[in-house]
Amino acid sequence: MAVITIAIATASITLLYNTALGVQQERLIETVESQAKLIEAVARFDKMHSHDTSLGESFDATLSQIREAHKNFKGFGETGEFTLAKLVGNEITFLLNHRHHNIQERGPLTLDEADAEPMRRALEGKSGIMQGRDYRGERVLAAYACVKELSVGIVAKIDMSEVQAPFIKTGLTVAGFAACLILIGSWLFASKITWPMIKKLEKSKSVISSILESAGEAIISIDESQRIRLFNKGAEEIFGFRQNEAIGQPLEMLLTPECSANHHGKVANFGSASTRARYMATRGEVWGQRKDGSTFPAEASISKFELNGKRTYTAVLRDISERKKAEKDLEHSFVESIYTLMRAAEYRDDETGAHVKRICYYTKLLAEKLGQSDEFCDLIFYASAMHDIGKIGTPDHILLKPGGFTSEEWEVMKTHAAVGAQIMSGNSSPYLQMGEQIALAHHERWDGSGYPFGLKGEAIPLPARIMQLADIYDALRSKRPYKEAFDHAQTIEIITKGDGRTEPSHFDPAVLAAFMSCADSMNEIFEERRGFEG
Repeated sequence: MAVITIAIATASITLLYNTALGVQQERLIETVESQAKLIEAVARFDKMHSHDTSLGESFDATLSQIREAHKNFKGFGETGEFTLAKLVGNEITFLLNHRHHNIQERGPLTLDEADAEPMRRALEGKSGIMQGRDYRGERVLAAYACVKELSVGIVAKIDMSEVQAPFIKTGLTVAGFAACLILIGSWLFASKITWPMIKKLEKSKSVISSILESAGEAIISIDESQRIRLFNKGAEEIFGFRQNEAIGQPLEMLLTPECSANHHGKVANFGSASTRARYMATRGEVWGQRKDGSTFPAEASISKFELNGKRTYTAVLRDISERKKAEKDLEHSFVESIYTLMRAAEYRDDETGAHVKRICYYTKLLAEKLGQSDEFCDLIFYASAMHDIGKIGTPDHILLKPGGFTSEEWEVMKTHAAVGAQIMSGNSSPYLQMGEQIALAHHERWDGSGYPFGLKGEAIPLPARIMQLADIYDALRSKRPYKEAFDHAQTIEIITKGDGRTEPSHFDPAVLAAFMSCADSMNEIFEERRGFEG
């Protein structure tokens, strides 16, 4: 019994640790890559608009913004932090440090020192994830990348001791418990007293039951027909069912209809596979349903064993609603950072920034009218704000010119689509991926007369087709250096009948129909946010 307990506990702890480590690695890599992209975009902007042609002023301006943005950053976890450094001669000089040392108090490190291995790799132009010693000599899990625009390295890291601590504690607890079981069993076996041994075994069983019942996670066992045979107190608290309501019932009662539709097959496939344990990913694979009908995202590990020729599955499940909320908050913070950078470009020809916010609400409204998912509507709300971020690269004498452009000026003006897409390219964030689509293709037209590629029909990504109409509507309603503003009725007539420059054939018929069904709401958005400070 002790051996089985140790095996199951060890497998569960190892599986959970490897999974947690993998999730932490992905999170650090995504964070450092996103931050590097953001810093490069800010650096390019500062370099382009620096009053001095030297690199030093634009570098200092960028570094100043980065330090200001991170001034009140508390890090993540107990030991997590970002660091930024540059190579001066043969020395690593730290430019930014959030938690463990003040910047002025931290001296440079030489390249041949054993510490700061992640930053040394970043400054060598490498990117990736590793375990090694940081500038304090502590062993850390660190993601690193090079910000080539500034020739600096960026590292996001967390102490391995913090990652390992909960699993070490759990392992010691299980090991101690297992040791107690072994000692008790050995003593009983040596005594050769049958009935006391039975009583002790029953007591051990009671202890195990108590542990199962006191666990905060839901521990659920099912038989081959996937009916519930074990349902602990943790499961009661998470799902809202009592044990007598759950025991003997099909597993599907604990899952959403979408999840339960294919979950039975997944468990059956796992049963016939050679692996003894599996981690159920959190990206939409497991969604629990409580007794009151409410749902929640979950992560779970499932193991299997056979007893008397019958297979039993045991799942350890955790409600991760709070963690997902924290991740969402972090993602929202990242989106806001990108939005702030985008407004810097928008203010050059829209001093209030109102156009940006209106576009967000227009595109979300149109996406809803088109029947798109909540996730799509959320993505386009933020991604559409970055449609004209490429204007950072457009000279003021062209961007702010009253009247029409020369053919040469128009060709320069059109490059903002490709510039904006390039700024957001190669990023794993779904917001930036949709933003890249919108920035590149929002001037394409349904009839193929747009730019930069002359795409036609559904070859144009849907987010860009939505963005195109929203942008035209707001441009017609807004005063520009080269035109006066049109009222709502005039704008509707131009979009639906054309005026020589804007024609109905430019728009996706489905998007145009959605626009007509919510035109009054579009007008309300414009009026409410006519001078709205972004």
